[in-house]
Amino acid sequence: MRKCRVCRSEHLTPAMDAGLQPISNRYVRTPEERENLFPLTWDLCGDCGMLQLAGLIPPEELQPRFDWITYNEPEDHLDAMVAMLGGLAGMSAQKKILGISFKDDTTLRRLGHKGFKNTYRLDPLKDLGITCPGAGAETLQLRIEPQRLRAFAQSHGRSDMVIVRHILEHAHDPAAFLDGLKELVNPGGYLVIEVPDCSRAIRRQDYTTLWEEHVLYFSPVTFQCCLREAGFSLKQFCIYPYAFEDSLVGVVQAAPGSAAERGGPDSQAMADVRRFADGFKDHGAAVRLAFERMRREHGRIAALGAGHLASSYINFFDLGPLIECVMDDDPHKEGLFMPGSRLPILPFRTWPENNIKVCALMINPMSEDKVLSRYASFLEQGGMFVSIFPESRLALKI
Repeated sequence: MRKCRVCRSEHLTPAMDAGLQPISNRYVRTPEERENLFPLTWDLCGDCGMLQLAGLIPPEELQPRFDWITYNEPEDHLDAMVAMLGGLAGMSAQKKILGISFKDDTTLRRLGHKGFKNTYRLDPLKDLGITCPGAGAETLQLRIEPQRLRAFAQSHGRSDMVIVRHILEHAHDPAAFLDGLKELVNPGGYLVIEVPDCSRAIRRQDYTTLWEEHVLYFSPVTFQCCLREAGFSLKQFCIYPYAFEDSLVGVVQAAPGSAAERGGPDSQAMADVRRFADGFKDHGAAVRLAFERMRREHGRIAALGAGHLASSYINFFDLGPLIECVMDDDPHKEGLFMPGSRLPILPFRTWPENNIKVCALMINPMSEDKVLSRYASFLEQGGMFVSIFPESRLALKI
């Protein structure tokens, strides 16, 4: 019997089933190229309310096959976060600060500008034994475990603050991941963990939040529950707002010997996630009808943005037959085909020759205004933009 990855409860119920899906970063070079498919299902914990990926995909399958693939995290809040961290009790310029991944580099740089010069970031090869140059969070999360990090701490010493941005949501075993991080922190030191907040997406039935690389789908309540269950005491908790999904930051200290204070899930949050899960298939049917209507009334449709958001959305809702191509001006992607749907990836400038009349925005909503300005000529010549994100002013009408 499966147990909740956060609270170890056996009160898991199947929530959603997206069927067999490709890996979103696995672009193919020809429409005939073979690709592996994996079952994507999600469970809901009745005790803590955590929505979580049920079947895990091996990290070696998730590793990008192209070295130009990168994932960017939100950073507009980092100045405010660093100011908060610098003001924590006991923090001084001499304190030792450790970052876990490249996602922490810009935070460490900001701390350095504030006078915290004793900083270090784990080296993937030297410190964690990661040999694949394209490896990311999918591989790193397995190397953050007690035995390996205990050995690192014995050689390099522990730190007074450890920063971990946007890795926990990828963790296949969150308990081992968090126990590993404890090995890196001095007694009384701080662990700073940042994760994406999926609660608004869940409330708005925004299924773009689903991704095969994210195991855990946090809300403020379930994030704090996860930290308590791991034996941490919460010292600071911040929610930094963004247009797409907010960032949650927890600053914790280990509390050895203390029992986790398990509380029941928030009733409204639980109702939201059940509605989100129950609505998945109906939402997909409504999206397909909307695309059929647009194609009938306006003409040929292209997607804009050949990233994992587009890949998942197109494949989850079987939109491939309704879309001509996916447009993206990244030269690395030109000439490749999307995973699953096998749609060709073309530069945006080709829209006239492909007779595109509708462009479905499948990029991060924070970039929508910039894109609309850049491609204003498409609108001027009668084209239409819609967005797959329900909070966008151009949201698809379903």
